[in-house]
Amino acid sequence: MDLPEFIGVIKRSWALVCVVALAGGVLGLVLSAATVPQYNAQAQLYVSVRNSGTSGDLVQGSTYARQAVVSYTQVVTSPSVLGAVAELAEVPYTAGELAGKVTADSPTNTSLINITARDPNPDLAALIANATAGAFSDMVTNELEPAGQDGVSPVTIHVIGPATPPGAPSGLGATRTAMAGVLLGLVFGVGLAVVRSKVDTRVRSEEDTRQASGKPLLGTVAFDRDAAANPLIAQANPESILLERYRSLRTSLSYVNPGGHLKSFVVTSSGPGVGKTVTTCNLAWVTARAGGRVLLVDADLRHPRVAQTMHVPRTPGLSDILAGRIAPHEAIQDWGGTGLSVLPAGHTSPNPSELLGSNTMRGLVAYFESHYDLVMIDSPPVDLFTDAALLAKLTEGAVVVAAYKRTKAHALGRAVDLVEAVDAKVFGVVLTFSPDVGSEYYGSYYARKSEGGGASGSRRRAHRSLAAKK
Repeated sequence: MDLPEFIGVIKRSWALVCVVALAGGVLGLVLSAATVPQYNAQAQLYVSVRNSGTSGDLVQGSTYARQAVVSYTQVVTSPSVLGAVAELAEVPYTAGELAGKVTADSPTNTSLINITARDPNPDLAALIANATAGAFSDMVTNELEPAGQDGVSPVTIHVIGPATPPGAPSGLGATRTAMAGVLLGLVFGVGLAVVRSKVDTRVRSEEDTRQASGKPLLGTVAFDRDAAANPLIAQANPESILLERYRSLRTSLSYVNPGGHLKSFVVTSSGPGVGKTVTTCNLAWVTARAGGRVLLVDADLRHPRVAQTMHVPRTPGLSDILAGRIAPHEAIQDWGGTGLSVLPAGHTSPNPSELLGSNTMRGLVAYFESHYDLVMIDSPPVDLFTDAALLAKLTEGAVVVAAYKRTKAHALGRAVDLVEAVDAKVFGVVLTFSPDVGSEYYGSYYARKSEGGGASGSRRRAHRSLAAKK
C-alpha cells in the first residue's frame, strides 16, 4: 500500500479510527480506576571484597564482586531470605506472597544490587525492602561467604540507599493511562482500517469505481430515502435536485459514442440490489424530456421491475413479441405524453437466454433503433446470467451500474470483463447510493430561486415582513 492509498483508507475510515481511539482512552481510564495503586520502595546495596590493599588484590576483588552480584540477585528472592522477612511481626505476608512483591537486579558491570518491594501501603513497601536487604546481608556474610580464620567475612555488603516510603504510586496515573489508551487505540484503529480495506473491497469512492472497472465514471446517483416508496423521482417530484444527477448522466452518454449518435445500449450490473432499474427508468424519463423519442425496454425476463416502477401493465411485453404471439406495436405503451415509450417484460418465459440471444431479438433491436431516437434496455445482472452480455452484443454497448459500499471491486471488474468477453463495448459505470455531495449547494440554489424569483417571490417576502411586524 503506497502513501496516497494509505491516506485514502484513513480518510474513508476516519470515524472507525476515532471510535477505536476513544474506546482505548475510556478503557485506560476504567483500568486505572479499577487498579489498586501500588507503591515501589527501593533499597540499594554495594558489594565489596576484602583485600590486602595491593593493586592486584583490588582488581581481583572488584572483579569478583561484579561476578558475585549476578548470583546474589537470585539469592535476594530465595525462600531462605524471604522466609526470614516473613517472620517479622510487621510483615503480613508469607514467603510465597513476598516472592510476588520483591524483585532484585544489578546494573551491568557494577557491584550494586537494587532490591525493590511493591505494595499498596507505601510504609509497608519500604519496610519490606529494608527487611529484605538486611536478611540478604545476613545470609551472604553468615552462610554464603562465612568468616575466615580472622573471624571476618571476605564479602562486605553496605546499604548505601535505604528504602523510604514513596510519595506517589508507580505507574502512569489516570491521565497518562488514558493517553496511552488513546495512542494504542489510534494504532489499533489504523491497523483495523487497513485490514478492512484489504478484506472489504466494496467500492467507496469514484476513484475506486474507475480503478475496479477500468472504465470512465459516467455519473453518480445520490442515495434517496424515498426511492423505495417512490422509485420514479421524475414523476414523484419533477423539481427534485436528484434529477440533476440523471441529467448529468444523460449528458455523459451523449459523448460515449465517437462514431455518432448513440442509438441503443443495455444497462446491467454485477449483482442485484444496486438500483439498476430505478436508474434506467429515471434516465429514460429525463432523456425523453430533453426531446426525441425514447424506448425503455424491460429485458429482465427473470425478475422484471420496469412495469412496477413505471406503473404500467407487465403484459403483454417483450417475451410475447419474441414468442411471435403479438406485434411490437401491440405491446409498446406510450408513457406520460413526453416522448417516452415503455415495453414491459411480458409473460414469464422458461428460456430467457435463448429468446434474448435469438435472431428475432437481433431484428427487434434493429426495428426499435429505426423507430426511436434512443433505446434503453434494462437487463439482468451480468454476473448471474448471460442475458446482459447477449443483449450488449446486439446493441451498441452496455452501461454497468455499481452501488456505493455495496458492490465489491472484483465483482465490478468481472461484470465489465463478462460484457467485453463477447466483443461488446462497455461505455462506462454509474455509481448509485453515493453520498449526496453537492446537495447543500443545489438545495440553497433552488431555495434562492424559488424565494427570489419574480413577483411571487417579492410577495412572499413582503408577506413574511408584514407578519413579523404584527
